[in-house]
Amino acid sequence: MDRDSGVSLRGGEETEGDQAGGSKPRRFWQFWLSLPGFITAIASLLGALAALAALFVHQNQQLTQRTEALQQATSRPQPTVTVTETVTASPPPLPGPGPGPSPTVPPPPGSRYLADLDPVDVGFAFYSPETAIMSNRSYPHSVEVGCTDSYMIYNTSGSSKLIATLGVADSASDANGAIADISFYDQDDRQIDKTFSVSVAHPTAVTIDLTGVVQTKITCSGRDRVNDDSRWFHVMLGDAALAP
Repeated sequence: MDRDSGVSLRGGEETEGDQAGGSKPRRFWQFWLSLPGFITAIASLLGALAALAALFVHQNQQLTQRTEALQQATSRPQPTVTVTETVTASPPPLPGPGPGPSPTVPPPPGSRYLADLDPVDVGFAFYSPETAIMSNRSYPHSVEVGCTDSYMIYNTSGSSKLIATLGVADSASDANGAIADISFYDQDDRQIDKTFSVSVAHPTAVTIDLTGVVQTKITCSGRDRVNDDSRWFHVMLGDAALAP
């Protein structure tokens, strides 16, 4: 009885152990199928989803930042390179002698050059037909006159105008810094036109209206450019001609 009882007791113990071991899986599923287990499962699932969502948002932010950086880099205006060519300017040419006034217009047919005529009167004026060179231009039919507060008178009856270039010859002596004032008068000693002032390198082309003038008086007065003191030198009536 005692032996049998011992066997029976051991057998009983093994049965209880077997029951305890087999009940662990059952209790695991019982827990997850219960309300606390279901809540725990839902919480774990939500935590995992939240972690995945956070990871997705982080990666999306990084991708957006890289895309914006790439767009900024490609849309940034590229610097323009300007190549400047340096050109060395040639020095201006040295000034030469002035060309002087425009050439005297050739007198119309029937005109008479004063160089071919004798004056009616010469009041202490030096007179000589010459070829004048003024401002490096030649006037072959000219009259040289002493500018000494004197005069010359020509018969201009039947002439309509006097055409001439008034000036001082390039080779004139005692004319540096001097000015010649040349005036024209009719037979009644009334001035025709204005007084013309000329000097070396500054000739002046003139056309004097002689309508109704029978005798024309030409006067010349020389003066110093600085102090207006009287000066004596020669002037030129370049290619002076009486037009009909």
